Amino acid sequence: MKRAAFFDVDGTLTRRTTMFDFLEYSLAARGFPPDAYHRARAHLRGLAARGVPREDACRAYYRLYSGLDADETEAHGRAWFKESFGRGDFFIEETVAAFRRHAADGELTVLISGSFPPCLTPITEYLGADILVCSRPQIGNGQRYTGNLATPVIGEAKAAAVGAAQRPGWKGACWS
Repeated sequence: MKRAAFFDVDGTLTRRTTMFDFLEYSLAARGFPPDAYHRARAHLRGLAARGVPREDACRAYYRLYSGLDADETEAHGRAWFKESFGRGDFFIEETVAAFRRHAADGELTVLISGSFPPCLTPITEYLGADILVCSRPQIGNGQRYTGNLATPVIGEAKAAAVGAAQRPGWKGACWS
């Protein structure tokens, strides 16, 4: 069995919290004024301040995408990454260097995050990661986000995903 190297994304590989950086970009791209992002962020911070579990706050975040077209959101993700990366301070270079050493040694490289594909797919592609384990919002008929979270990868669910990957018979493709 091939060895695997796991990398968290936000604050480990990237200098930004991808979910919030992308939310700000996405709202602006859809024509919302800047205060829409600040209100959404304040609401989510308020949940945390009231002691709402992280998993529930994460679900509240994904409800912000309810009704949005998944393909359009993916396109916004690619544009967000291009713009963010272009500023030159997107990645933490020491961690990227470690990632590249693991990849060069032939290890399976796994990105794991509570964020979601519009933010993470461009990062996965840029780095050439083998597997992406991330939260997956539910997509309904018409390729629109339902506002529900089909696969959470935060807190205990993130730990469980890493644990599952270490068991014999794990197929990384089920996450990618």
